[in-house]
Amino acid sequence: MAGLWLGACTADEPREGEHIDFIFEAHEYELCTGTAAHLDGYIEGVFKFLGTTPGEFVVPVDVVTTVTCGEREDATGCYDPNDERVIVSLDEYFRFRPTAVLRHEVTHAIVHRAWGSSVPFFQEGLAESLSRTEAVNTEWMPEPRPILDMLDSPANEVDYEAAALFTRYLIDRIGVAAFRTIYQGVHDGTRSEIVTRIEAATGEAFAALEADFLSGAPRCTFAIDLCDPQGAVTIAVGDSWSTAFEASCLAPEFYGSQSSEAMFTATQLRVELQGTGRYRVHLLADAEFDPSVELMRCGDCEEQFVRRIWDGMELDLGAGLYAVEFTVKPFAHPIEFGLEYVGSG
Repeated sequence: MAGLWLGACTADEPREGEHIDFIFEAHEYELCTGTAAHLDGYIEGVFKFLGTTPGEFVVPVDVVTTVTCGEREDATGCYDPNDERVIVSLDEYFRFRPTAVLRHEVTHAIVHRAWGSSVPFFQEGLAESLSRTEAVNTEWMPEPRPILDMLDSPANEVDYEAAALFTRYLIDRIGVAAFRTIYQGVHDGTRSEIVTRIEAATGEAFAALEADFLSGAPRCTFAIDLCDPQGAVTIAVGDSWSTAFEASCLAPEFYGSQSSEAMFTATQLRVELQGTGRYRVHLLADAEFDPSVELMRCGDCEEQFVRRIWDGMELDLGAGLYAVEFTVKPFAHPIEFGLEYVGSG
């Protein structure tokens, strides 16, 4: 197999980014070397998606031990639109993807700067549609649910995944510019006003839209952080390909955080499969600390999927663009990963 080495760093790298400024009030965790660069690329991707540019945008991020967001005291992070800053704890929840809370809250900061505020349903739906928060145990199979009753709900009563799926559904139907008119037109809106705005932008009755949304057709999110990273290199995969790297918080390709006791970090690759057929996964790592590896098929909802993969697994895959995310905990160790074409299936 042809190989590509992603080398580990042996010394501290700069943790500050072009568009993000970390202010540490808690020091039990530190950021992995590639976190700021990862977030910079994501921020630029979200601004591009929204149809604008970041310019001199910089979001302050307060890293704290306990996050207090309004009346909630159990939050993992929040965005304060009054001070225009993000507040997070780096005590990551393992059901989330590394840096997921940071990406989600930073998305709120970006959208607030570009578009202003909206009702919680669309604020949370848009943020979650651009970067999925929760990790996948086997396969991500999103199931749309009725959303009428949550359109005017407070954020803690909104089903983020359902809102994200409906947000992408709307954007796919009417485009980002038309969706913006809904987003900006329903600030502090009642349910009836929100429905009216949606019907005006789409030209369809809300009941018909919701029925179509729930029809059983595939629904998905945009996955800006995985499928459209700024400056990422896409690797062409033919019959056989592999890579080896040191999974370490000090490696410049890794984002996440670590403490004196453990780390929770990830990196990603983009691969372009040249042929359709069956592929065998090669994954070699420390047997005690196997990484969680997610394979995502990028594209529209008819072709997109997310699956957790492991060594020896065989998958029938179509030619096209895929993202691979490796999540590593709790200690650094070497990893080998590869894909081998084994036939037409």
